[in-house]
Amino acid sequence: MMKAIMSGKEIKSFSTQRKTKDKKILDIWLTITRLVNETGEIDDVVTTGHDMSELKSLKKCDKYDTFRREDCS
Repeated sequence: MMKAIMSGKEIKSFSTQRKTKDKKILDIWLTITRLVNETGEIDDVVTTGHDMSELKSLKKCDKYDTFRREDCS
């Protein structure tokens, strides 16, 4: 992935999973951003991850049990 980023290829945001220090699995939405200098060269790469675990669990709840949302909290 780093080769693609450094070569200038556009990387779209995507969903993935990460493991926390306490071994919990989180569903995250990952965004990768290149930081370029005045000459257009890539100086750095920044990643931003947003925890999507709660949203995913709500979507699963809605999909399987739309009448009992209070059980999905």
